[in-house]
Amino acid sequence: MFDGDINLASYCPEALHDPKIRAFMQNIKVVEDPELTRLYPKYYATIVSATLTDGQTVSKRVDDIPGFATRPMQRGDFEVKFRKNAAPVIGKARADDALGFLWSLDQQRDLSHLFAPLVVHA
Repeated sequence: MFDGDINLASYCPEALHDPKIRAFMQNIKVVEDPELTRLYPKYYATIVSATLTDGQTVSKRVDDIPGFATRPMQRGDFEVKFRKNAAPVIGKARADDALGFLWSLDQQRDLSHLFAPLVVHA
């Protein structure tokens, strides 16, 4: 909500200890929706509601996203997520190399090179 995305930076110490985010977290309440519970496990859905400072409530129901059981992640979903989290740390070229190796893992004779593109040089 604060930066428009969930990525590696969302979990850095600065983000986790940000007073603005910590204060916001105090306002979060998780409540079971019996209708959605009744539909589980055949159907996954989440409803997020927010009460604005003017008292207005807005809600959004999400029925499925990549990764829900009803919508398994596809190759492109994995690649986007991997690149988004790995590239800032190891660089785009090495992230691409790692993905290439991983997608061809079943064809590799020598796995000793598996982790080479993933090594973080401090």
